[in-house]
Amino acid sequence: QLFVKYLIINFSLIGVILAGFILNVFYTYYIVKENIVEQNNDALAQSSEELEEILNSIYSLSSTLRSNDSLRELRGYSGEKLPSDKYVFMNYLQKDLSDFSMIANISGIGCVIFRNNQVFVSNYQSSADFADYYGNYLEVRGMEAEDFRTWILNCREQITCASFETVKVFQNRTMELQNPLAVVVRIRNQDRGIDQNTAFLFLLDKNVLLRK
Repeated sequence: QLFVKYLIINFSLIGVILAGFILNVFYTYYIVKENIVEQNNDALAQSSEELEEILNSIYSLSSTLRSNDSLRELRGYSGEKLPSDKYVFMNYLQKDLSDFSMIANISGIGCVIFRNNQVFVSNYQSSADFADYYGNYLEVRGMEAEDFRTWILNCREQITCASFETVKVFQNRTMELQNPLAVVVRIRNQDRGIDQNTAFLFLLDKNVLLRK
């Protein structure tokens, strides 16, 4: 009986200690979890602000190019085949787009397309025929050239964000981007509303955005 008595006492003490230990573990877990959630919420809020700054930079860049002389020349031309005297404007616009992208610290592909002609100009290359350029240096997996071009031109908002599973781009070299952020910008004219003839497209690498 004495043995059983002390055995029960010892087991009771062990039970109390274990109960206290378990409660301490759950309490510590709760505190750590709350700290992690708070840190992640703070990081998410900061990331949202940084993403908003990137989108603002993209829109500012597009607005700046609205009055670009080369862009106006290309935007004003209507036809399937670009005259040879217009090629110089493609080169000038490509240089300006590249310079402005660097100034705005936008790390990605920025390009311009037009509704009334087939011209395509990016901050790395340019082409008088989007269909010839597409598939070699730019391609969204599962979309033909005209499908992708139509999707861009059908974006009606000033800023439209979307994501595609795999996109092939040329950025000093040909590469494939997984789930990049595609941002389409339509510029608002002061007197006529949204410019229906010109669309800016920016493709931002998901991994670069996450590092930011």
